Amino acid sequence: MIVTCENGGVWEVDAAGNPTLIADTMTNLEGPAVPPLSFGPLGGQILVADEYNGQVHAIANDGTVTLDVFDWYGAESIQVIPSAQCTHCGGGAFFQAIENFNAIYQYPPTDFTGLGGNILVPSEYGAGTALITWNGSNYSSTFFGNIPGATFEGSAFADCDVPPTTLGGTPSPTPTATAIATATPAATATPAATATPTATATAASTATATLTPTPTISPTTVTAAPASGVYGGTVNLSATLTSSGSPLSGKTINFTLNGNPVGSAITNGSGVATKTSVSLSGIYPGFYPSGVGASFAGDSSYAPSSGTASLRVTYGTCTGQDPGGVILPPIKADGTSVFQHGSTVPVKFKVCDANGNSISDPNAVFASGSGSVTMITNLRGTVDNINEATYNDIPDSAFHFGSGVWIFNLVTSNLSRGSTYYFQINLRDGSAIQFQFGAK
Repeated sequence: MIVTCENGGVWEVDAAGNPTLIADTMTNLEGPAVPPLSFGPLGGQILVADEYNGQVHAIANDGTVTLDVFDWYGAESIQVIPSAQCTHCGGGAFFQAIENFNAIYQYPPTDFTGLGGNILVPSEYGAGTALITWNGSNYSSTFFGNIPGATFEGSAFADCDVPPTTLGGTPSPTPTATAIATATPAATATPAATATPTATATAASTATATLTPTPTISPTTVTAAPASGVYGGTVNLSATLTSSGSPLSGKTINFTLNGNPVGSAITNGSGVATKTSVSLSGIYPGFYPSGVGASFAGDSSYAPSSGTASLRVTYGTCTGQDPGGVILPPIKADGTSVFQHGSTVPVKFKVCDANGNSISDPNAVFASGSGSVTMITNLRGTVDNINEATYNDIPDSAFHFGSGVWIFNLVTSNLSRGSTYYFQINLRDGSAIQFQFGAK
């Protein structure tokens, strides 16, 4: 069997009870199911419900996770519609437990004619049940049905391998007209789903399933705060949840960095949720306008909402003698260096991570490729005598990393004698190192 965990783990448990981890979505999961191969590209994959984010995720047989293949507010579980339905309890094929009504509702098999192999996604947050179908080319999500104000907590189709039986005592009588709650979905292109309460098989009197008025769902606003951290380190994330300007406490906010889930936090009395020490691993230096994501999944009283903010990843302070982010010797930082015309000039620099170590990954250092030196301008007749050593290394077409620094052997034979030249190195974080020297 397939078992999901609230921390995002998806496990296979064999007949001997031995668990094997299949994948980890890092989200709160419930209600897994495997649709048939006829269900398009997602057929044969494990589909799992993520009610907090209002999403359905997919796990392939190699453990690859695809997040958010479908959206449905408060997604509680995945139910695969059988090609042929069996019935129990007086004609019901599909059953849904309504937690806040203390009742079970049933749907007749005629509601699922022609829908075998597709899936239903009930909502725990009062949004009803979604029907997701595959037409051979595309997936389509439509509204299947709803029981106003209902909180779905567990759904199942009648098992054809289990014969109908009466479990102890006499089945409770069918509710009278005053206790019958019929929920008919809004008219859509899908079959109408009529739900009637099922009598529970106990010796006690029947629990009445009286529909309550649909609760008012208040709008919410999530305001994410901009965040900044050093490459290879961590960052602190925060977001504020309000409803009509008032803070909401005790609510879960889910955070993402560049779209990838990084955990959640609970709002305090001021409506602020803070997630500290979030790893920036895999995120290169730079400015990401919507890099921070924060979302509230909603609940029975408050609607879901989300927001984004900017993320800036910078370089750190280097350890050792040489500073980072500036031109290094033999070129003087004050711009007074004069080199022999025709020689090569070793252009050197380094940038560092959160631990102060020089970064050797060119993708984290340069704006593109392996980096190059760009000449900005030059001024003629401004050079004094040669004051630097002469180098005759083979000229480079790109930077290379060695001895903890980036090096570019710049040819000077194509420069004019007696001129001062101004250069720039463009870095991944959007900044640049500028330097100058003269050729004599």
